[in-house]
Order: sequence, then structure tokens, then C-alpha cells
Amino acid sequence: MTKMLTFRSLLLALLLATGSLASFAQTPFWTETFSDSGDAYANWDQTGTNDGLSFWEWTDVINAGNWQPGDFTAPSASTGYMWFDSDANGETFPYDLYLTGNGNPADCSGKSNVHLRFYTYFRTFTGTDLGAFEVSTDGGANWTVHSVPEFDALEDEQVAGVQIYQGWIDQAIPEADGAANVLVRFHYMGQFEYYWKIDDIEMYEYSTPTYDVTFRVNMLLETVDPMGVYIAGNFTSNTPTAMTDAGNGVWEYTASILDGEAALYIFMNGPVTPESVPAACGIDPGVGTNVRFYTVSGDATLSAVCFGECAPCVVPCSLNPDAIICDDLDSYDTAMKLGPQATWWTTWSGAEGTTEDGIVTTEQANTMPNSFKIVSTAANGGPQDVVLDLGNKTTGNYELKWKEYVPAGRHGYYNIQDVVPIGNGSWNLDVFFEDNQSGHVQIGAGASLATFAYPNDQWFEVRQVIDLDNNFLTLWVDGNFVIKMAYPNNLGGIDFFGTDAVSTYYVDDVEYVALPPVVYNVDICDAAVDLTSYFGAAPGVAQTTGIYDNTNATVSPTDPEVTCWTETPGADIVDGSMWYTFVGDGNQYHIETVPCNATNYIGTVQQDPGDTQMLIYAGDDCEDLTEIACADDLFPTGDPDWRAGLDLQTDFGQNYYMLIDGFNFQGTVALGEFCVEITQVASVTCADGVVGTYDVPNPYLCFEAQLADLIFVDDASFVLPTEGPVSGLAWALSSSPVPAGTWPSDAAGYLGSTSFLDAPFAVGYQNLGPGSGFPYGVYFVTPVVLGGGTLIDPAGANQIQNVDATTGCFFVGASTQMFFLPLLDDITATFTVGSGSVDLTPAGGLGDVLGDPSVYMYEWSNGATTQDLSGVAPGTYTCTVTDASGCALEAIVTATVTTSGTNDPASVQAFTISPNPTSGRVMVNLALADASDVRIDVLSTLGQTVQSLNFGKVNLLNEELELGNLPQGSYFLRVTIDGETAVRRVVVQH
Repeated sequence: MTKMLTFRSLLLALLLATGSLASFAQTPFWTETFSDSGDAYANWDQTGTNDGLSFWEWTDVINAGNWQPGDFTAPSASTGYMWFDSDANGETFPYDLYLTGNGNPADCSGKSNVHLRFYTYFRTFTGTDLGAFEVSTDGGANWTVHSVPEFDALEDEQVAGVQIYQGWIDQAIPEADGAANVLVRFHYMGQFEYYWKIDDIEMYEYSTPTYDVTFRVNMLLETVDPMGVYIAGNFTSNTPTAMTDAGNGVWEYTASILDGEAALYIFMNGPVTPESVPAACGIDPGVGTNVRFYTVSGDATLSAVCFGECAPCVVPCSLNPDAIICDDLDSYDTAMKLGPQATWWTTWSGAEGTTEDGIVTTEQANTMPNSFKIVSTAANGGPQDVVLDLGNKTTGNYELKWKEYVPAGRHGYYNIQDVVPIGNGSWNLDVFFEDNQSGHVQIGAGASLATFAYPNDQWFEVRQVIDLDNNFLTLWVDGNFVIKMAYPNNLGGIDFFGTDAVSTYYVDDVEYVALPPVVYNVDICDAAVDLTSYFGAAPGVAQTTGIYDNTNATVSPTDPEVTCWTETPGADIVDGSMWYTFVGDGNQYHIETVPCNATNYIGTVQQDPGDTQMLIYAGDDCEDLTEIACADDLFPTGDPDWRAGLDLQTDFGQNYYMLIDGFNFQGTVALGEFCVEITQVASVTCADGVVGTYDVPNPYLCFEAQLADLIFVDDASFVLPTEGPVSGLAWALSSSPVPAGTWPSDAAGYLGSTSFLDAPFAVGYQNLGPGSGFPYGVYFVTPVVLGGGTLIDPAGANQIQNVDATTGCFFVGASTQMFFLPLLDDITATFTVGSGSVDLTPAGGLGDVLGDPSVYMYEWSNGATTQDLSGVAPGTYTCTVTDASGCALEAIVTATVTTSGTNDPASVQAFTISPNPTSGRVMVNLALADASDVRIDVLSTLGQTVQSLNFGKVNLLNEELELGNLPQGSYFLRVTIDGETAVRRVVVQH
């Protein structure tokens, strides 16, 4: 069995299943830190069975162990700890061992709620090993076993990647309460795992923590008792207790309550009159009336509910202390124009009481009896041009809404002006209510920015929130989101106008309210930084935010649990949550963190450059989050860095929240600066999809090798659709080729596939054989491009067998045969030397597996590439033998030929050379029975060709050769006649 460790599999897949790095500040009454090796061996006994080489031993080497991924980070690890090295114990030796602290018992007399905790590092290979601790209170006669769920959650490394738990283990040991002699032992059972390290063992009395909970109630709709507002609950001993007036009708009370307690309470108007709690948000504790309840799990400030209600108060505009205009128009005289009856109504020109002014009418009303009416009789609109004066605001956050009524067949319109009096006008936003109950939004004469639906012949709400401090405007019509847009302008007024000869509409119940300022705090979800203005640019044009820095970021108790980053088998570690929000526009975007012009790029100091993690939620607010996209490393190899990035198909009008955090490596968090880059992805229709080309120069996949290293994809040749729930590229694996036009899972021999990804890629499969993957054998890989697919099982993977392709279209590429090989024997070669010949016989490698000797390849020192040599001169010849797979160790053999062949070819009638020895020139005389192709090679005694001449077809050859340029010594003249050879020795003497 072979254990493997790759660097990034360590850092990525399941790097360190780090537990809680801190516990409540409890003072231990018993400890064991193993700070002295002599005491450690004296106090801790080893028992059990093991035929291997390892034992529980003391060390102060924090990175001890083969395949050690990172240091052991126990608080006192550097001063010593105990560990068992299962890897060094041997592959064939099972063990069942105990480490017992007989020499260091704990006295728990008078103690209650006793907990044991220790810091540990536990790495498994098979996932089947046992790690547990046991407690005895009778000198070791009986033991209470405590399993460790953190260890039990680890899986087979060959299936799930690196499996480690490092961190604190903290468990209650009630059997130790009050016991005078408490022993602890650790039980480790397995075979050829990695190791278990233990340090900083403690016993302490656990005390339940308390948390501050702030209860809030809104009394705006009540007449508050002169004595104020009270709360009564089990945390006040059911005694009415005065609350604090927090302003704007809200009253507060903060209580310290034990973790896990259920707080039961009611609000009271004065010290005597309790509220009536609705059953929907209350429980009856057996007293015949409902009370409110809240289960404590951390510090919290509860939302202010309305007195006697389950939800926040819906405060009428007239009671809202932040209202600027509350106008139901019902006090106005229908015999008069609108402008003279209120200071906030005027006209474009400023002339009131004229035909330009609004009409107060009883024809329609949302609240009886009045509304105002706009009627246009001119082709270009007018004459009415009514202005709602909003006070020329340049800062602040405001909500403006009204009710509107547009009769069937008629139109409506309004725009937002920068300043009142208007003068020449500045169109900051134009909203049109048009035919077919549809409308659109634009700015001035610009293109349409958004469309919406609205009803005819009934009242509907028009609502906008204008944040002048952060330059955003959000519009809703009939309760539906229309657009959130950048608004860098001022807020002067609303211009109600009829744009054509069929414009008629009514307006009623105008409310203009100042809202609390939006103060963005990237550290808090509820104050998430709004990135909406970075969306909507042209496809491919990246939009980059300013710099953000997570150095001082914190974790909020309201942050959701994260499990998709796979830092640990359970919940991931959120160290410094950074929150952003944006509104979707229906387009697809690529989002990633980037270095931009940061001077302290995140993670650089920690030698982990760019290492961010990202998670995107959909939800109306931070209490209603649904996880929809998750990303850790955009570049799995870490080149150029470890930034997070993902592609997101947004839904129009959907509110999104994005959490970004620095990666935690063994307690070291990536800190520093980064920007967020947002790029709209160009839409590719299903019909535009193209399955491209790829090359497989070597189809043999060695044992433990990666398939991706054999497949070379021409990225530019692929066009991947972006339509539909499932689209992109996947690779199918099958035992036979996939026919063109056939969905692979419908074809014979289909075995499985990768997931569909949105960029070209090569198959990432490691050949570990049938124990951890596919059996050795012959397979076919086939690329498949898909657009518009849907998942058959929404909870399943987006792989070929779980995708319905009939809802879109697909393209199947060429299938390529691949060979998944077992571990090959080394290549060997034997040889027999004859006269002028070497007869070579190879074995091992791919040839043995396939039973095909043609897969061997030969490279002789004389340049020959044949299996055997013949007709060679005496000398030493070296041959390197390889095979087509490249998976087996090559063979290198050396053969010495001592004699040349004595028989010339039958066609040779005469073959002489003279003079011999020679000082330079030599005459070659050759007579042949028939005309034949003749070549003469001059060879050194090592078989190397030093001169070569071709003479074509001849019967007789009398040729003088010049050898004077050769060093003094012996050489061979080899004459090749139609593939047969004759050799003569010649000596050069200077």
C-alpha cells in the first residue's frame, strides 16, 4: 500500500480539521504538559499489543513524523508531547495500545461538572482506526470509554483526501465528579495509519457562560404609561423591571442569561398592564396566557417588536417622528388647484393656481375622498406639470412613496429633478407607465434601464429609497423590485407630467420619510458594503472596487455557519468575516478577489498570498440567507496566488450577500488588503456551443499518475454555452467509444463523468487502481459540451448521468482510447553476442502487461534503433530499452562484439583494401555478381560511424578513400550490399 501526499491537497482538500482554538476561560485544577521526558515516561505507562517497531514516545519536535503536514500547534508542544508513529510501525503490524497516566492521577474531590480536555493531532489513512480516551475512578479496575466524534468523522484518505483533526478535544467526564483518584488513558488501535499526538491535558470544572441579550419593544402605537415600559421574565424573577427609552418609540432592557436557557418574558405598559402576546409568537407555560420566548446561544440584540404583536410596528406616516411629508390630500378643497393648498406642491414654472397646476378630485381615491389628477390633452404633453418639492436634499437617506391609479388605455409618467425651483431641469430618473400594463425606466433621453409591470384600473404603490450618502436609488412598483442604480445626484423634487395626448393618472397618499443613514461596515452583515454599482458594465469589462483590509475584521455571532470550504470535516473556520451586498440584474458575472494596487496584499506576510474564501447567499436580509455559490481557490495550483473566485448567474431583482474571509492555515489567518473584481460574462447560447479539440500524445496512464497530465486541451477551440441551470464542459469515461450525437449516459459502456464546469479543462483523475478508483484496463475519454441542461435530482451532482439534456442541446467530441496501467515491473534485457551481431531479448514493463513486444523501443550507441544488431564490427555497444508507456524504469545493457562476421554476402565475388596499414589513402576494390546498392561505412572500434559514402547501383567498385584525417588506430570498413554486410579491418598509421 502506498501513501501519497501532494502539497495543495494538504492545503486545500481537507487540510487540517481544526477544532475550536479557544475555550471558555476555565481554570484547570489538574494538568499534564509532558514538559519533562523523564516524568513523561515515569508517569505514563504503555500497555497493549504490537509486533511493530513503534511505541508511545516523548518528543519536542513539533513537526515529527513522515508525511507531516504542518507543525503540531499545541500550546506547549515545543516543550514536549507524547505521540505514536503508526506510519513507522510497519505496514503489516496491527496494534492495540494504551497510554495510561498511572503516575499522575487527578484528585477531583469536591469537584463537579468535571471536563477533560487535551490538544491533539490525529491523522488517519484508512479512516477505520480507533482513537479514544478512557477514565477510571477505581485505580484502573474499570474504565469509562469516551469516543471522540472529531476522529470518528474522518474518512479514508484515498477517497476523501487528506484526513486530519488538529485542535482541542473537550468532553464532560461526569464519572470523575467528586472522585479522589481519577486516571486517564488513551486508546489507539489500527494498522499502518499515520500518527496520534497528545499534549496539554487538563481537568477543570465547567461553568455555563452567560450572554447579554437586549430585548426591545416598539411603543409608537401605544400611549405609554407615565411610569414607562417594563419587562417581566424568568430572568427578572418574574418581577416587572423598568426598560430604557431608546428613542423613536423603542424601549430596551439588557439581561445576562445562561447559555442554552429559554428566556420567557412579556412586555408591560407601566408596571401593571401586560401585553397580550399572540399565539403565533408565544407559548403558554401553564399559566393560561402566552408569553414570549427566546433560547440564548450568544450575545444578541433582538429586533424591536410592536407591543402586543409578533412583528415590528407598521407605523402610520403621521406618527413617524422622521416623516417630512404625509399627505393624503383629503383636507384639500376640490374647487381649488393643488399648489396653493400646501407648501410642498408647486409647478415646473413656479406659477400656482393656473392650468399648469394639479387638479384635486374625488373621481378616484385610495383613501377617501380626494386624490390629485394629471390630464394631458396635447400631443407633446401638458399643460399640467405638477412638482412635489422634496427640499433640495444633498445628503441623507430617504423613502418616498405614493399610491397611483392609471386607467386602462391611459399613460402615466414622472421624473426626479435635482433642484426646485426647476429652471431648465435635470432629469435624474424618468419612469413611464405605458400600454399593456408595462412600464420602463430611463434617464433623460437614454436607453431603457429596466422594465416592469403594473395594473390598470386599480391603485398600486410606487416606492423609492434614495440614499444620497452612498449614491444609490432603489425603485419598486406594485411591491415588485424594478431597479437599484447609482444615483450621484441631489434630490430636489418629483415632476408629475403627462407626456402625450392619452396621459391620465391619479396620485394619492404621498409619504416622504427620512431614514436612518446607511453606514457601511464591511465587518457586519447588516451593514454590508453595497457593490451594486459595479454590476451592469459591458461584458468582459472588469469593474474593480476600492481596497478592503481584513486585518482588524472580526467574527459576528450572527455570521452563518460555513461548511463548503472543506477546511475541516465539520464547520469551517470564519476568522474575520467581510460582508458585501448587491442586487442581481439577470446577467452572469465572474467575481474574484484581486491584488489591485494593494501594498499589503492579503496573505503575503503569512506566505499564503491572496488566500481568500468566498460564499454568496441570496436573501432579503441577513436573517434570511440561502447559500447559492461557494469558492475557495480559483487557481488550484496557487499560480499566481490562492485567491477565491466564482461565476454567478444572477436573478433579476434578487438581493445577494457575499462573505469573504482569509484562509486559516493551522491557526494562521491570511491578512491584508484586496479588491473585488466583477466582470459580466458574455452570454453564449446553446446553439453557439462547440466541442473543441484535444491531443493525447501518450495514451498510457501510469500507476499513481494524473490523467490531466496526458490530455492537452486546445482551450480556444471550445465554445461553452452559459444558458440554463447546467451548462459547460464535462468529460465522460466509458469502456467503448461514445457515438456522435448520443448522450453518453445513454450509450453502452458509460461509467461516469466529471462535473460540468464553465471553462475548458482536462480530466483530473489519479490512477490508484481498483481499491480507490477504476480497475486497470482500457477506457475511453470523451468531451461533452452542454447548454440548457437541468438536473434530474436537484440535490445530486451536475454530472452527465444526473443531467436531462433534452431541455437544451449538447455536442459530443471524439473519444480517445486510454490505458489505465498497474504498477509496471522494471524493464530488463538479456542478450547473446555472435560474430558481428547482438541478439537482444527484452522483458517487463508494458510489453509484459499487453503481451506485445512491439511496444519496446531501442536506442543503440551506434545509432541503430532495431532490437538486434547484425553485421557490426567488433566493439562495445550500449542499448537503452524503453517502452511506449514511459511508466517503467528503462533497461540499459552493454554488449561487446569481439569478432566480425566471416562470411561475405553471396553476391560478393571479390572485396580487398590496400595498402593496409595505410598512412592516409586506401583503395577499395569490390566485385559483385549483380549490380546492387552499395554503401561504405567507416566505423571506430566502439561501433561509431565516422565516415559514410553511398555509391548507388554498381557491379564493380574501385574507390580511393581518404582516412588521413582520422586518429591513428584500428577501424572497420563495412560494405552494405542491398541490406547485407561485409566487413574488413584497416589500420591507420601516421
